Amino acid sequence: MVPKCAGTAVCTKCGEEKALSGFYLNPKTGRNRSRCKSCMDAYSREYASKKPEIVKKARSKASKRYRESE
Repeated sequence: MVPKCAGTAVCTKCGEEKALSGFYLNPKTGRNRSRCKSCMDAYSREYASKKPEIVKKARSKASKRYRESE
């Protein structure tokens, strides 16, 4: 589905057309992600509940990098 007006995008997961502010930016490319914020948040919650040990390890690594940068 193609967006009907400029400043909007269509989520590839739910298929809804939303304003660009409804999408997170990809830090690597600087462009909007293909899934909207609500779909990405739901995916993140589901992933965290299925793989808590991986999420815990990633959070501690990010926390350590943050503390070292100060």
